[in-house]
Amino acid sequence: TWLTESRTIPQLLRKLPQLRKNWLHKLKYLIKWFRNLNFANLHPAASRRSIYLPHGRLRGIIIPRNIFAMEYGDIAMNERNNEMNYEGNELEKCLNGEYYDCHDKVFLNLKARARKLLKEYHALAYEQKEEKTRILKQLFAQIGSNVSVGLPFICDYGQNIYIGNNVSVNMNCTFVDCNKITIGDNVLIASNVQLYTATHPVDLEERLTPDWSPETGEYFCRTYALPIRIGNGCWLGGGVIVLPGVTIGDGSVIGAGSVVTKDIPDNSLAVGNPCRVLRKINKNE
Repeated sequence: TWLTESRTIPQLLRKLPQLRKNWLHKLKYLIKWFRNLNFANLHPAASRRSIYLPHGRLRGIIIPRNIFAMEYGDIAMNERNNEMNYEGNELEKCLNGEYYDCHDKVFLNLKARARKLLKEYHALAYEQKEEKTRILKQLFAQIGSNVSVGLPFICDYGQNIYIGNNVSVNMNCTFVDCNKITIGDNVLIASNVQLYTATHPVDLEERLTPDWSPETGEYFCRTYALPIRIGNGCWLGGGVIVLPGVTIGDGSVIGAGSVVTKDIPDNSLAVGNPCRVLRKINKNE
């Protein structure tokens, strides 16, 4: 029924025959349209749950279940904006899960800024908590109250990291935040945890940048990035690795040394490489 109730989805579907007949191309166009909507305008009563597509390069793309709680005017406006700015710049391509040039000037500037702030952060003593918080507020896109980040700490840009309240990130963690890394409230992240949003195609022919030469200034390999979400009340054990596009559900615990390749449901104890759910926990929740 949602197709008949929406003023814009039928318009989008009518555009699909204009694209190549290949079904994957059509699906990617539809997904990009959804991803570019302004989620900040979601109705206050809307759920935060999302659907993550599990297939190949599209894995991790977000389609909110509550997308139709948005005002029709907001959807139509975003549709027009997306049509005009479909190609976008390299940063937009990166956040949209498309191939992007990671050697573009915008990324080099973001890295330089992050390195400067991290250098200041690492020079601070353990007890200089106010100074640390001040730098983290500059480094991250969002940071809640009662957040600690142990040293050493490495991130790519910082500006794609969103952290809630009551979060502890222990020493020697790496956040490759080419796309968004969202961490909820009341989260424990143990030492040596690695969160990777950036990745490359598996097949060599697809992985290599076409017609590449050193003179182009581009990276010799194609790169894309998918967001990572860690829900409220999670605990990631020491040495956990989280791969691009993964969501770890609220209240879940990931055992030490696990490699998380797929989404983990809420309230799950999961371990291993690849990480698998052992059993449900928090049964009173």
